[in-house]
Parts: sequence; structure tokens; C-alpha cells
Amino acid sequence: EYKGGSWAFFGVEGDRFMETDARRLIRPVVATLFRGLFLAKSGSKWDCYRSGETAVLETWASNFSGKPQSGCVRFTLRDERGGELSVLERSVTLAAGATERVEATWPVGDDAPAFVRLTVEMDLGGRTVDREFNAFCVWREDTIASGPKVEIDGTAFRVDGEKRFWTGAQTFSCQNRYHGTPLQTDADFRAMRRCGMRWTRGFLGVRTEEQRRTSDMAVLLAQRHGLVMYHCPMAGNVIGDDAAALVAEAEYIRAVTRRYRDVPGFVLDIRNEARTQGTHASSHRDGAAWMRLWADVCRAAAKAERPDLAVSTGWCHGWAGGRATQDPPFASVNLDFADSHCYRP
Repeated sequence: EYKGGSWAFFGVEGDRFMETDARRLIRPVVATLFRGLFLAKSGSKWDCYRSGETAVLETWASNFSGKPQSGCVRFTLRDERGGELSVLERSVTLAAGATERVEATWPVGDDAPAFVRLTVEMDLGGRTVDREFNAFCVWREDTIASGPKVEIDGTAFRVDGEKRFWTGAQTFSCQNRYHGTPLQTDADFRAMRRCGMRWTRGFLGVRTEEQRRTSDMAVLLAQRHGLVMYHCPMAGNVIGDDAAALVAEAEYIRAVTRRYRDVPGFVLDIRNEARTQGTHASSHRDGAAWMRLWADVCRAAAKAERPDLAVSTGWCHGWAGGRATQDPPFASVNLDFADSHCYRP
């Protein structure tokens, strides 16, 4: 539903506003609102598929024109170069005020490209009245294998054999399905690489099927663009304070590592800014000891699946006191590298 908008224009004199370039923005916007037919949230059910699966394509068609409308929704799939892979059309009839989900399916073959561009259009009376763009990924072993090779060399990382100080950026577009799209994630990673970055970090849970598919998309696109994915599968800060919780976290970390065992440009961030709370937060000594035990157990779980994997966790500063304990130097002793998040100059 359109909620309204506002624009600011500078350099307008007197009452000659619509004689400026503003008319090129305002008139199409108003015409679109009066049209009353819209597509929204066009994409695929999952962000990443495997060969042999069926991609479910979807969009939501809305009719706010005030009268019933019949038309066609068209899903066009293209490869990276724009080559047409498939065109799927669905007839729709919308009552006044109605919004309906429109679906099409596409079998993912062995020859499907790793990145599939999706265009969704609504036609009415032979005229295209709305259009949206998105994409989805296909997990291809050749794309994964082409990713950057990363290893620790002393106090630095080597990426594709080169040892130096590396820069990167946190990625937010793919951390939650509703914060971004595969199309946006691909553009973000492309921009990172264009700016000389070789490293990206993301909060990417793998507990639900939807999370796993979004994580797969991010990992694959990172390899596609030559970025090391510093994968953080637990964005929450508080770790468990008993043995059962410790075992559960270790099993989860092992499952994440198993899923991405063969990804070359992959480094693991166990948990984001981990801290104790509750039983082990009563003193610095007890809290730091529990943090170190937690870090060691989770690292061992990852190493059991992939001995060569670089493992760390992103810490905040030292001991926070009160209900939270963090001691990066002590807890990081047995991790593969230290990761400290600095929030002050």
C-alpha cells in the first residue's frame, strides 16, 4: 500500500515549479498511482536451489483501480549475459481491491547458471503496466571451486596466494531475506570487489530451510565475486551457561561447517560479540574461563569437520562488568586468530 512520499527541490523561483525537471518525477509517480495495478515482492521461494529441484517463482498482484481487471503476469528468466532461459505466463483476474499471489515453476537443470536473473511483468490489454526485477542462485560446484583460496600465514591472511593487509565490509543485504534480495546482494558484492575488497562478513543463520537457502546464496555469490565469506551463523550475543547448551552450540557449529566444507573462501565466526550472562557472569575469572571453554569447544567442533578452517569469534572490548563478561585476549588463546570489534576511536 502506498504510504506517500516527499521530495525536496532547490533552485526553484516563484511559481514556475512544474517547469523544472520536477515534472519528470512527479507526473510519472502520480500516473502510476492512478493506474492502480501493481506487482510486489517478486522473486523465488528460496534464494538458492540445487540441480534437480524446482524453482518456485512468485509475485503478488494487486488491483486498486476500483474495477475488476484481467491481464497476464509474465516471468522471464535470463542468464548473466541476458540470454533467455524461459518465459512463463499466467493469466490473472483481480477483483477491485484484491491482492493475489501468482506462481510459476521452473525445473533447475544441470546446465542452469549459478545466477539467474528474473523479470516479472504485468500486462493489461497488451501493454506492460508494471515490472519488477530480482534473481536467484543455483548451487554450482564449479562456481564454488572458483572462490578465493584463504589461509593464515603467521599474523596475516593469504588470499589467492597474496599476503597483505586486507579490507572488507559487513554485508547487510543478505542477512535477512526481508532486508534484501539476491539481486541486491550480487550488486553489493560486485561493488565491494570493484572497490578492492576481498572480505565480507554476514549474520547468516542456518537453522531453518529458508535461512539455509539464503546463507547458500550469500556464500555462493561471495565465491562468484572473489570474496572471502566470514560467516557468522549466530548473531545473538549470549551463550548458554550449562553443559547442555554448550553441546548444542557445538553441534550447530559442526553442522554449519559440514554444509560449507568444500567452500574455499570461507572463514567461520562462531558467534557475534559473545558474552556470558547468568551463572558465569558473576565474576571476571569465572566468566572468562567459561568463555574460553565455549570458544575451544566450538572451534573443536568446526575442526572435526574441516581441520583447515580458520575459526574465530567477534568480541567486544574486554570485561564489560555487571551481568556480562568478555575477555578477548584470554578467550582467544586457542582460536586461529583474534577478532576485536572496536566501537571507539
